[in-house]
Amino acid sequence: MSNARRSIAPAFAALLLVLIAVVAATLAYIWVSGYLASTTRGASAPELQELVKIEGVRVEEGAAVVTVRNIGGVKTRLKAVYVVRDGVAAASATNLDLVLEPGQSADLTITASLPPGSYHVKVVTASGVEAAAPLRMHGFYLYARSAIFYTPFDSLPPGWSNIGGSWTTVNGGVEGKALQGTDAPGGPGGASVYYWTTSVADRSSLQAVLQVKVASVDRVYRGIVLLEGTTSRSSLYEMYVRPVVVYGGNKIYLTISWYNGTRDWWTTLARKIVPFAPDWYTLYVSWNRRGAVNEILLVLYDSRGNELDSITTSGSQLTVKYFGLVVDAGAAIFDNLVLSDRDPRYVVVSGLQSGWVVELWDSGGGLVASAPADGSGVARLFVVTKPIVANAKITVKDAAGSVVVEKNFTVVVGGDEYVFGL
Repeated sequence: MSNARRSIAPAFAALLLVLIAVVAATLAYIWVSGYLASTTRGASAPELQELVKIEGVRVEEGAAVVTVRNIGGVKTRLKAVYVVRDGVAAASATNLDLVLEPGQSADLTITASLPPGSYHVKVVTASGVEAAAPLRMHGFYLYARSAIFYTPFDSLPPGWSNIGGSWTTVNGGVEGKALQGTDAPGGPGGASVYYWTTSVADRSSLQAVLQVKVASVDRVYRGIVLLEGTTSRSSLYEMYVRPVVVYGGNKIYLTISWYNGTRDWWTTLARKIVPFAPDWYTLYVSWNRRGAVNEILLVLYDSRGNELDSITTSGSQLTVKYFGLVVDAGAAIFDNLVLSDRDPRYVVVSGLQSGWVVELWDSGGGLVASAPADGSGVARLFVVTKPIVANAKITVKDAAGSVVVEKNFTVVVGGDEYVFGL
């Protein structure tokens, strides 16, 4: 019996060891399989394969353009792009919803006015993946052109038509050619009108500058009109200058009048009398519509930019739909018209340091205007004597008079805004 028990015990022990080994191997297999499955799942998760890269940053016409590429294995959704300086977002676009497939790239644009300096651009996806790249802000750019129409009248402008009179270009402008209007029957109230055929009925405000030549006391009406229609019976506002002999001397009537559409029925709404001298004059007109009421400001400047006088009026006589020029009782010469959403008497430069000076030069090397930057870094150049400058140069100087930047532009127009920086 004892020998039998001794012979069975080793066999049982061996079987037990085999069983333990099998169980251990099974448990090990289960654990390893689970680990590998977990690792595989983790490797295929989008957050581990989602990668984006900023391939380039460039500055174009007042905007930072960021080129982003999806270099991961799954599609990604871009949600925001930031321009950061010293840990603070100086500009951003946070409403992006742009999907990029693997390998696909896209340009993201941020428009902002930023001073020169070192920045970082950061792009963020919907899942929080980020990419960053450095950006050095420098340069000088046209940020916004508010003129909706401008012309130096080197030729007859396209998109214009006449109601009465004849209109042509002639020599003898402020520089080069100019527009000459000659009155003839057929226009509203007996005047002759040359108007822009694009309607301004959807606008509630306009500003304009126009240069007019007054060489003698010819008693000719010349100026700007705001029309309700485009026929000889159209009601209109007329903002004009007219040289006359009054009170024993040569004077200029600065006048705002209204024609109601009835033949030769005119009403003077505002008038002042200023001294006359043969010269080029600049008319500035500001029109605002508040409900049914038209508010009009008319300012007259001499050829040196001195304000001679101004008049205002308001009323609901008509609905302004068109803009034009007018001549009555003879012929008149016009030059350098700017029609704008902002004040065309000024060119604005921002992004400067206080005390810096901006200079605007024409193609002949003549200084058109200069102005210092105020405490907010903005310089306002008064260009009423030359609201259109072809082949212009803008120079920015620091407080010590050293040139910071100098750049040529094909044309600078009253109402332009330029930015030093982005």
